[in-house]
Parts: sequence; structure tokens; C-alpha cells
Amino acid sequence: MKRLFQVLGTLILLVVAAAIILPIVFKDEIIARAKEEMNKNLTATVDFKDINISLFRSFPNFALTLEETTVDGKGIFEGTRLAEIGSFNVDLNLYSVISGNTYEIEGIQIKDATVHVVVDTSGAANYDIVKASEEEEEEVEETTEESSSFKLNLKGYELENFNLIYDDRPGAMAVHIKNLNHTGSGDFTEVVVNLTTKTTIDALTFDYEGVAYLSKTKVDADINVAFDQEAFKITFQENKVALNDLALKFDGWVLMPEDDIDMDLSFEAPDNNFKSVLSLIPAVYAEDFASVKTTGDFNLKGMAKGKYSDDPETYPTFDLVFNINNATFRYPDLPAGVDGINVKAHIFNKTSDLDGMVIDVPTASAVVAGSPINASLNLKTPMSDPQIAMFVKTDFDLANVAKVVPASGFDYSGRVKADLDLATRMSDIDNERYENVKAEGNLLIEGMTLRSDSLPYDVALSKMEMAFSPQYVDLKAFDSKIGKSDIAANGRIDNLLGYALEDQTLKANFNITSNLLDLNELSGPSEEGAEETTTETTDAESALEVIRLPQNVDATLTASLQKVIYDNLEIERVNGTIALKEGAASMTNVNMEMLGGGMQLDGVYDSKPAAPEVDFKMNIKNFSFKESFEKFITVQKMAPIMENTTGTYGTELNFASKLNPDMSPDLATVTAAGKLVANNMTTSPEAMKKLADMLKNDKLSTLDLGNVNLSYKIQDGRVSVDPFDIKAGDVTAKVSGSNGLDQTLDYTMDMKIPTSGIKANALLEQFGATSGGKLDLKVLIGGTVQDPKVTTDLGNLAGNVIDNLKDQAKEKVEEVKKEAIDKANAEAQKLIDEAEKKGDELIAKAQEAGDKLKAIAKKQADNIRAEGKKNAQKARDEGKGNPLKKLAADKAGDEIEKKANEAAKKVEDEANKQANSLLNEAKKQKEELVKNAREEAKIEGGN
Repeated sequence: MKRLFQVLGTLILLVVAAAIILPIVFKDEIIARAKEEMNKNLTATVDFKDINISLFRSFPNFALTLEETTVDGKGIFEGTRLAEIGSFNVDLNLYSVISGNTYEIEGIQIKDATVHVVVDTSGAANYDIVKASEEEEEEVEETTEESSSFKLNLKGYELENFNLIYDDRPGAMAVHIKNLNHTGSGDFTEVVVNLTTKTTIDALTFDYEGVAYLSKTKVDADINVAFDQEAFKITFQENKVALNDLALKFDGWVLMPEDDIDMDLSFEAPDNNFKSVLSLIPAVYAEDFASVKTTGDFNLKGMAKGKYSDDPETYPTFDLVFNINNATFRYPDLPAGVDGINVKAHIFNKTSDLDGMVIDVPTASAVVAGSPINASLNLKTPMSDPQIAMFVKTDFDLANVAKVVPASGFDYSGRVKADLDLATRMSDIDNERYENVKAEGNLLIEGMTLRSDSLPYDVALSKMEMAFSPQYVDLKAFDSKIGKSDIAANGRIDNLLGYALEDQTLKANFNITSNLLDLNELSGPSEEGAEETTTETTDAESALEVIRLPQNVDATLTASLQKVIYDNLEIERVNGTIALKEGAASMTNVNMEMLGGGMQLDGVYDSKPAAPEVDFKMNIKNFSFKESFEKFITVQKMAPIMENTTGTYGTELNFASKLNPDMSPDLATVTAAGKLVANNMTTSPEAMKKLADMLKNDKLSTLDLGNVNLSYKIQDGRVSVDPFDIKAGDVTAKVSGSNGLDQTLDYTMDMKIPTSGIKANALLEQFGATSGGKLDLKVLIGGTVQDPKVTTDLGNLAGNVIDNLKDQAKEKVEEVKKEAIDKANAEAQKLIDEAEKKGDELIAKAQEAGDKLKAIAKKQADNIRAEGKKNAQKARDEGKGNPLKKLAADKAGDEIEKKANEAAKKVEDEANKQANSLLNEAKKQKEELVKNAREEAKIEGGN
């Protein structure tokens, strides 16, 4: 807590420093610099709408005001807003501002603030936002006070409409404060400050380990103290505190010199009227509480004296006495009341060790509209070997609640019967000395219903029966209906006392069945919960939170659920076993039906790491491509092709990942591998539509793949597939490559396309015609899922032409050879001339093909340059209006244009290379033709 005060003090000083050190006349620069200074020193994002500087607001002081300030968490607290402050005002001594040496802060006012403090399960706190090295952390207070140009010389401070949510998860403590108004005045320039404070709170809720000790309690407090700043000692002077109608008075002092806290405190309730303590019960403290008639009295007093220290762990002695003597209360308009209220409670510890604490409640009884309740409790040596004696007996009709307190907004019915008797030491249970353990009795609840305006659904418990024994608790029956959901269970609970008293491991086995489990309805916020949230809730705050499983529960759940509704999914016939142990859930042979098919799930969800981890093996059969894409965001990221795919698929998948705070997979950490088997698969990805348009063949836009069998893996943010064959009509292709979880594409298709399916341009038709009716075409798919870039590799087109020319050359050689043999004797020179002519024809044809090849390449290169220039200009436009952004944007634009030019030149160079290759090959073939002609002429001519 002291660290929290240090952080808050540092934050206040930074807020002031960030704005006052700059020239007042440059307001825009002040705002920009102030934000820069704060964010430079904090591990959080601070923002505010405006800064106001005035000499009139608090004359003769200098007033500095930040308007609409927000502090948002980073890292593990991303999405959690630490503070939202409507107005933060600081009054500075005018002379100190003018002198400029040390700025003296004389007043602080905070208005319309909401603060949300979170301490997560690892112990990290979202308020710990001041950057500091390890050495600086040890001296944070000293550094703040000695090196700062600011000095706290407060004369007064004020909080108006201050709201707090404090959630300490490892400490199992929660505090909610609604509309706190507080003023404090005193001269902090003095060593001893006589501080006068006034505090009101509309609603204070304090919850510890699941027990609400205060619930929406009104607070009205006037507390005067003497605060010794050098000794850090607070001494109570005249004071009064009211919790609802209960008045309290404090006396004594608290000393906090270093890490230890020393104290000598006492308190008492000066008014012993039973009605005042009755006001702390939320169900009783209604609007017409003033009309309640009561009899009886009570007394409440306590003290704490000594030192609290973490190292060594020591506690002050304390003593608390609370008694109620033969009290009653009754609302005049209701048919019954509560009589015979008697409580005797004494909680004390005469040692510095918590093991010396004794809780003694020999009597706690009342009669509620004729239904008696009797209980007692005694607990000793709670830390070393808890010794407990407890008794509870009642036969209670829940309908009687409405007879004694106003039933506005709720309705109870049903009967609770309890007869429990327990007396034991934990050591007897641990060592299985059950003959020394007294644990017997039963708990039976029948026909219970609960309807409340604060719940979005009705709750019904038709029967719950538990039998207690020294060894275990037998849950004989549990039949309930919560809203539309029904849950039935039975099982056994072991070590319940060890779990409750010593935080030992609770062991249990349950069988759970349900016809319908609507998790959407059960997880919906109640109206009460909605009232306690802030007016504006971010998406991150309203999203799912990490589910932390208890590390001291060892339970096995065998479930048979006929239908489960979760988010936009309907899951049927869920059967399997879930084992909870050491903060992890292990699932074995969990089967379910969904998305038109079925799935078997085995694996582990481990909630212990800061980022929970999953490691699952899934066997999926007959899932619908379309429904999978619609229902799962993860599928949309990993397999975007499913958006335009029909058919069904199955897969055996091993999947491991860390989880985000909203329980979704952290895609950067996903590793997976599996085999996909698809049936009747038809797909129309955007990339194929672009390829179809490029080749002027509409049939390529939709691939009717039929049955597909392929292997894939996910690693380093990419989904890779092993090469696989596809067929679309007369078109065949081998596909390989990957897509990124960031939606980028990197695929290659080696296609064989019939000549009849090519209408793109004359050259492609010519190449097709010279390749025997089939064209080999390499297609490269890049870009993103929504904007794919489809290009063709010209290299293999040129290869087709070269092979074709070779074949033609061979045909020409044979043709010339035949003619030469027929006319060898008479026409030898004519044979050679004909070879020369045929060779020239080959060269001319190669030259023409090469020119056309270069023309296609130039057109493709021009398109690449134009697209690059367009994207470069778009990047440059994003920097307009901001000089710093413009520098970065211009650089990015230049880089885009440079890469586009390089890619275009590469296309042109490749075309030139292939054109030259065509020409050289033709020349070579001419030489071969002439050579062969000469040889044939010589042979046939005989010379």
C-alpha cells in the first residue's frame, strides 16, 4: 500500500512537471510536451484533452488544470484503464512559479474520477507504472523528494465524485467505492499537520475471501488527526464515523516509520441501540428502514496494539467484542418479525503470532417468522493445527424471508433443513485418526426457488442433499434449473475442512448431467453488476477474461450434456472427463457434435502461467467449411480460404498456443500440425477469380475439387501446406506454399491449361498452339487474402517455346533430308540453299516470338511500376500535415517505389534473357540444318 502512495505521489509530480516547465504562451506545444514527458516516465499511456492555466481560479495562486485525463495500461494490463479523471487541478504558489527554482504545490483538486486498480494472480499491479531501475526502486521516495523541482506544501486537497474499483486477486479482496467526496485541510509546511477531513461515500462494498463484510454501505465521516510528517505518525483527534446508522469512534495512533506499522488503536460504538447495527444488513436496510421497530441492545468495541511486520511476520495484539442481547425487529406493515436475536462473539489474540487467535461464538440464534436458527463456533490455533467446534441446526422456510423484510425485487421459497455437528483438530483428519473426529449431520434443501430483479433468470433447486462424515461429504443429489439451463450432479468431496481452514487441496469426484446448458445466459451481467460498471466500457473490458483455475482443487468431473449453447455455437451430446489439478484442466476423450459433424478432444488447459497455455489433440469429422469460418475467429485467421468454400472436412490436429487476455489464441505462438480430408469441396478464393480474369477463363474462378487429402502445419505465424494436386475440368495444378496469420499469401501453382482455355492474348494462344494443345504455366499468388496479387512466371513459357523450336528444327531437318535424298545428284546446291532458307525462317520466327515475349514483359513491368507508384504516393499522402510523419512517409514511399522498379526490371531482364535464348537457339538450329544439308548433299551427290 505504501508503494501505491509513492507511485501516486510520483504521478502527481509528473503531471505538474510535464506542463509547467514549458513556456505558457505555446499551449499546443505544452500539451504535446506534457504527454511526451508523462509517457516517457510511465509504463502506461497517459492522454488528456486540454490544459488550462489561470491566475484567477485560485488567486493569488497559479492554477494548472488537466481536462479529461486517462491512464491506460500496457503489457499484461493492455485494455484495462487505470484512471479516468474529468478534471485534475493543481494550485501552485505564484512566487515559486515566477522564481522558477522550486514549484510549491499548495492545493490539489480531483473531480469526476474513476480509478480501477487490479492486482492479478501473479501479484503484478496495474498501478505500478513509474519506470525505475532496480536501484531506483529501492530509493523511489528519496529520489522523488530530493531530485524533483516540485515541493508539496499543501494547504488543502479535495476529491469530488471519486469512484474506485480495487481488485486484489491474490489477496481475495475487493473494494468498490461509489461517489466519494472528500476534503482535507491543513498546513503541510509544518512538521506536524493538524489535518481536518470530511468524507462521504454513497456506497462502499468490501469483500474478503468471498464474504461481503460491507455491501453498498453509506459512509459519513469527520476525522481530525495530527500528522507528524517526519515520523509518519497519525494521531486521532476528535472524530466520528457512521456506517449507515452505526456510529463509531476511534482513538489512538498509527506509526509508519519504514516498512513496519506500529499502532495503539481502539474503537467503540457509543450508541448501543440494536437498530444501528441492524442497518448494516443490506436486505434490512431499505428505504423505509426508519419505520422498523426494534428492541434489545448490543455492544461493540475493539482494540489493536503492537507492530505489524512482514519480516519477521508479526501482528499486533487485538481484541474484538460483539454482543446482541435478546433483540427483535419488525416492519409495521409486514405479517411477522425476527425474535430472539442473541449473539455473543469474542475474537482476540494476546500474542504477536496469528496462531494465538481465538474466535469464540458460543451463541448465535434467532427465530425468523417461526423458523429457528441456532449456531455456535469456536476456533483455536488456526495456523498450526486448527481446532474447531461448530454446530448448526435449523428447519427454515425461505418463504418467511418475505414476511419479515420488504420483498421488493425478490422472491424466495423452499425449505432448508440442517443439522450439523463438528468437533476436531486438523491433525486428526490429516493423520486419519477418524475416531477422534466428530463430523456428522445432513443438509437438505428442497423446492427452493429464487427470483430477483438483480438476476436475469430464475434459479430453482428442486433438491440438494449432503451427508457429512469424518472422512468425506457425500453429495447424494443436486437437481437445479438456472434460467433455461438444468444441471444435475452427484459425487463425493474429500478434505473439505482442510480446504476451508488450511488452504489444503480439496479432492472431489462429480458426475454431471444436463439437457441444456446455456452459457450465454449464465454469463450475462446482472443489473446490479451493470450499475457498478463505468458508463463507457471498452471492448477489452467487456470481453472475456482469463479463467484462472484453483491450484488447490483436485477434482474429476464426468459430464454428459445433451446440448450446450456458447457464443454463436450450439454443441450437442457432450460427453467426457475433465480433471482439475494444480490450476490445469485435463480433458480426456471429450466428444461432442457441432457444425454438422463431430469432434473428439484430448489435452490440457493450463491457467498457471501469466499467459495461459493450451495443448490439444483434436479429431474432427464432417465439419462444414462454411459454418467453421462463420463461427470461429481462429479459423478466419488460419484458413481464410474457408470463407468461399463449401463441403465438409475432417482433420486430425495437434494444436498448442498461449492465450490472450480474452482467452483467444495468441496467433504468434500457435504451433499445429495435421491432415485435412475434405469431401465435395468447392472453393472460390479471390486469387482464383483474379487468375480467371487474367486468362479470360471464367471456369478457373471456382474450383470443384471433389475430395482432397493434404497435410499442413502452423509455425512462426504461417500455415504451410505440403504440395497437393487439384483438378478443375481440363485444368490440373500442383499447389504449394503458405498463408500468414496476418492474412498474407505466398502460394505457387504449377498449372497445365488446355489451349482452348486460353484467351488472354495472341502470344499465349501461340505458345499454347505450339505446345501440343497444353500450356505449362507457373502462377505466383502473393498479397493478402482480401487483395491477392496474381502473377505468371515467364520463364516456363519461354522454356515451352525453346522445346517447341527444337522439335520444329528436327522436323525441318527430316524434311530437308528427305528432299535432299530425292534430289541429291541434280540439286545439291539447291538443297543447301533450301536449308539456308529454312534456317532463316526459324530465326525470323524466333525473333518474332522474342519480340512478343518482351512486349508482354514490358506491359507487366509497366503495371508493376504503376502499382508501385500508386502505393508509394498513398504512403506519402499519409504523412501530410505532420512534418515528422512526412519524413517517415516519404521514406516509406521511396522504398515502395524502389522495390516496384526492381521487380519490374527483373521481369524485363528475364524476358530479354529468354528472347536472346530463343534467337540463339534458332541460329544454332540453322547452322545444324545447313551442316546436315551439306553432308547429305555430299553423300547423295557422291562428292
